[in-house]
Amino acid sequence: MSATDNSGFTPVLSWSVTGAQTSSGSRAGSFQVSSEGVSTVQVSAVDVEGNTAERSVRVGIDLTAPTITVDNQEGATVPLGSAVPFTYSCADGGSGINFCDGFVSGQPLPASEPGDHWINLSAVDRVGRERIRKYFYEVTDGPLDVTTPPLISGRTRVGERLHVDVAFAPTPEHIRYVWLYGEHQSSQVSDGPDWTVPAEAAGYPVRVSVEAYLRSRELTTVDSPSVGPVTTFTFPDFDTPLVQGTPQVGRRLTAVPDTTDLPGGTLVQTLWYDDQGRSLSDQSEFSVDGQTAGHRVRLLVRYVKPNYDDVELWSGWTAPVAMGVVDPKPAVRNTPHWDESQRWTLFADRGANALQVPVTIEWSWADQPDVIISTNLEFELRPEDVGHVIRTRFSYRAPGYVDAVVVIDSGPVTGLDFEARGTPAITGIARAGETLRATPGSFTPAATSTDYQWLRDGATIASATGSSYRLVGVDAGHRISVRVTSRRLGFNTVQMVSAQTAPVAPAPVAGSVKPALSTRAKVLGKGKVRLTVAVSRQGASGKVAVAGKIVVKAGRKVVGRGVLKRGKVVVQLRKQKRGKHVYVVTYSGASGVKSTSKKVKVRVR
Repeated sequence: MSATDNSGFTPVLSWSVTGAQTSSGSRAGSFQVSSEGVSTVQVSAVDVEGNTAERSVRVGIDLTAPTITVDNQEGATVPLGSAVPFTYSCADGGSGINFCDGFVSGQPLPASEPGDHWINLSAVDRVGRERIRKYFYEVTDGPLDVTTPPLISGRTRVGERLHVDVAFAPTPEHIRYVWLYGEHQSSQVSDGPDWTVPAEAAGYPVRVSVEAYLRSRELTTVDSPSVGPVTTFTFPDFDTPLVQGTPQVGRRLTAVPDTTDLPGGTLVQTLWYDDQGRSLSDQSEFSVDGQTAGHRVRLLVRYVKPNYDDVELWSGWTAPVAMGVVDPKPAVRNTPHWDESQRWTLFADRGANALQVPVTIEWSWADQPDVIISTNLEFELRPEDVGHVIRTRFSYRAPGYVDAVVVIDSGPVTGLDFEARGTPAITGIARAGETLRATPGSFTPAATSTDYQWLRDGATIASATGSSYRLVGVDAGHRISVRVTSRRLGFNTVQMVSAQTAPVAPAPVAGSVKPALSTRAKVLGKGKVRLTVAVSRQGASGKVAVAGKIVVKAGRKVVGRGVLKRGKVVVQLRKQKRGKHVYVVTYSGASGVKSTSKKVKVRVR
């Protein structure tokens, strides 16, 4: 704030702020208005003659997004084809609403299709803050049809099991059964149609209320006729209780008392003892601990109910409890990777101790099965670990348990990647007796070691592991390539294979003769050309047919191949374009016979 006067003297300023923020002052300059809402700034200036000037400014601050209030219940159920109005409103206490849209408030919700529906609502205040809300509702298609009304079967006596038969169309996704006796609702709400009558139901009639649910349909409720009233009776004769499970430290033994015709409200107590008479547990399940190792265990089941005589039954003895087995399920966390830009660490997760007893755990890290490199919980990877498998060994000891050892291999450890600036290449003449040489390509940074493996038609050539390879007779007719393996500390090993050479030519034979090569071309139509090739040599008594291979090229592209039989072969060329073509027919040669070539001109119509 500032003020000027034509007298040349600076007027005296005073200011005050009212509204959302209240403050005042009497100094020129600036001050901050930060309270959300509307504040009014009043500034007064008085010159040396007492003349006064005033100015008022309103400042509005809006820090809160607008609100969207929906009057309809979230997740409401709307009957199919109904006209339920949907109303909502937008509000903003800071700057006011600039935009409120998504659905016309007061219009009926769309209800022409059953299923789940959503309405997207949007509100924007005058400073651009936005609020988006989704409203969900379900359109249902009336109640289900009750095809079989509920009917209860079974004896209405305490401890007896009752069953209800009921059916709906279409089939519901879920049925809930609520059993009722007299004016009281049972504590049992079942997902199944069976119910055991409790003692509290004695003297009352029983009925069941069935609730059926299917998505996009109304919840359907139907009650059965009442049956009863319920009568009482005494405990039946129970069978000897059983012990289920393996008697081993760390395992659980489960009591299996006879509950056939068990009256509702009966307290069934389960008590565990060992062959030393020690009380072990009063739960239905007993977790076998180390103190019972080597001892036998049995179960006492006691049936208790007011106005009934207590019944006690013993199970048989188990076999002696065996030593337990530790199963901690350890793990190694983090990615086995090394990078010079940051620290890469593997973490040893020793696994949860589910034994409820003290367990002694030891662990170690090794880059070979028997070479320990660390015994810490964390292992920081090193550049020399790249390409190696890191082995973590966990050992566990606990009283009553057999010692356990778990070994986890992580890796191989990955590292940085080379930036390839060239691929391996082969130089030399592809002919038996000649030497081929490999150039490994280049990397950034440079590789510190390079290995070579020469390949014949993709298969490894034994003992051919140098940067050069001398072709031998067995290579004739095959294609040679080289696989180059490049390494550097901290970097991932890279293997690259060069392009293959042309088929290796046989070594020249002393005294070999030049053969006669003849061709005959015939255009068959539809881009097809048939070449008949004959090759012979001059023998002592005239022309002699020779063996070998024929290759037909159009420019650099091989368009056909064949093998001579009795000095002849027919090569079919397909998909040849219309116009003039010049084909080069090459005979590869054979023992005592030189290779030769011939051009053939053909017009394809």
